[in-house]
Amino acid sequence: MIKYQGNDLSEDIPELKNIDLDNVILKPITYDSKEIMTMEDQTVSTANTGDFDANTEKSFKRSHFNAWKCAFFVLLAIVVCGSVPTISYFALTSSPSNALPTIPGTELLQIVIPINRAFDVQWNPPGYPLLRASYLEPPYFDRNEDRDGYYTFDIQDGNIAGFVRKRSDGSVLQVFDEVEFISISDNVLMFNGNPNGIYLPGGGGYGTIIKAPSIASGNAGGNWVTESLANSEMTPGEWLLQNFNPSFTAPPTRQYNELLQVAIPINRAF
Repeated sequence: MIKYQGNDLSEDIPELKNIDLDNVILKPITYDSKEIMTMEDQTVSTANTGDFDANTEKSFKRSHFNAWKCAFFVLLAIVVCGSVPTISYFALTSSPSNALPTIPGTELLQIVIPINRAFDVQWNPPGYPLLRASYLEPPYFDRNEDRDGYYTFDIQDGNIAGFVRKRSDGSVLQVFDEVEFISISDNVLMFNGNPNGIYLPGGGGYGTIIKAPSIASGNAGGNWVTESLANSEMTPGEWLLQNFNPSFTAPPTRQYNELLQVAIPINRAF
């Protein structure tokens, strides 16, 4: 007889009646400890799971907040950095009298060069016997304001020193502290502004040409036959006065009305 909790199981399960109990071998059932989870373990696991969810949510909120902070500071940096050049630009352009350094009480060469006759250029050193000028733009250090007035040169110790623009309000803008004249012709005068002597033979600096009234004004480039200042019979000052000072009178040339009564064949004078 096989009983369970006081009941005879063989009555409910007929097959048990035929079992020979004397030959039954009982074997213990083993379980893997890893597969067993008590209620206590389940409670702890549930608690840990809750803690994990809470920490995850806090971590997400903290990361979300940090991301917004980073975005805010990046945007702030862009606004600030973008404002600096903007402020600088308006500081230079809104008040033309303060755009570039001015020089008070300067002696100026008595000429008036219209602003549409002086240009920064790309050129071909040494600039003679043929000067090629292209990409004509306003003189290099005179691009930060609406230009008015006229160009001329300042005088120091009786000599041409720098290139300036006299504004309509009477103030003087120093464009170049020093100039070096390079080549000359009837139509153009070429010089380097702020020469540094790096590039030879033309010399380094800011190549600038002045167009004489004999040719059209404006920023059109061109090619002109020129000569070096060393070979020219005219000085830069004379060229400037002759072209841009209406009251200037060129020195008279010497003429002899009385000639020596001789005849020298041209093949005997060398």
